Amino acid sequence: MTKEKYNTVNTVWDTKLQQFHGGQDWKYLDNFIEDFSVTTNALGTPKSALEASIEAVTKTSLAQFLWPDDYTKHSDKLLLGNGASELIDLVIRSAPNGTWKPGPWDVQYKEYQRSAENNGQIILSPQDTTRATLSCIVNPCNPTGDYKNVAEMKKWILDNVEEGGVVIVGMPELIDRLKVISNAIVMFHQDPMFAWEFYGNDFLSWVWINMKTAKIAEDAVDKAKAAGVPVRSGKPGYNRPTYVRVAVREPSKVDFLIRAWKYLGTQ
Repeated sequence: MTKEKYNTVNTVWDTKLQQFHGGQDWKYLDNFIEDFSVTTNALGTPKSALEASIEAVTKTSLAQFLWPDDYTKHSDKLLLGNGASELIDLVIRSAPNGTWKPGPWDVQYKEYQRSAENNGQIILSPQDTTRATLSCIVNPCNPTGDYKNVAEMKKWILDNVEEGGVVIVGMPELIDRLKVISNAIVMFHQDPMFAWEFYGNDFLSWVWINMKTAKIAEDAVDKAKAAGVPVRSGKPGYNRPTYVRVAVREPSKVDFLIRAWKYLGTQ
């Protein structure tokens, strides 16, 4: 396992197999209250969705594949998990070799790029006009919250992916009608140049905040962690040192974060 230092965040995983994510600080905190660093739904997993997922696992042939002779005795050993990084690796490996391009955003979820690099794909920037062999698009974008509707996404794909190429899109269609939010939500200084800005959509479970200075953003990450309410720094992976990503959580837990940030920029 490797260890790297990002501000106050210690990583304890193989960085070739997984990118830095939110949600990797809380277990080191003795005073943990709530995790604001992840993008999970604050209301939890819908019961019906969880039941459907478990039922889907029981209908697969995985147990029979693993235990051909007595799979009925072992089927209850199968555990339902996330496995997003592993699934991404499988999909990327099945794509043809060539070039890889992310979505049209300024920055996006990094697991796809990590996997593409590990599999020898030539990495193109979002601004490169070259048509890519493989493109992985996060829509709505994590962390920025940018979103393209179906027509806009189809046009981007036609303009940026070569004929016969492969495209992976994470895209919920029913949120097409919702409006983008982009505004200043907190001002810790009277100078408009220092007004925080947040980006996202009202259907998302997080906001992407530009605190305008790397010092304030780093202090926000440190103070939140010290208060037991960690947030996601924009520095590791995203290379956006003035930004933090904050999950939507219940008001009583948000109060702890607000108190932690009351004296940002001071000792």
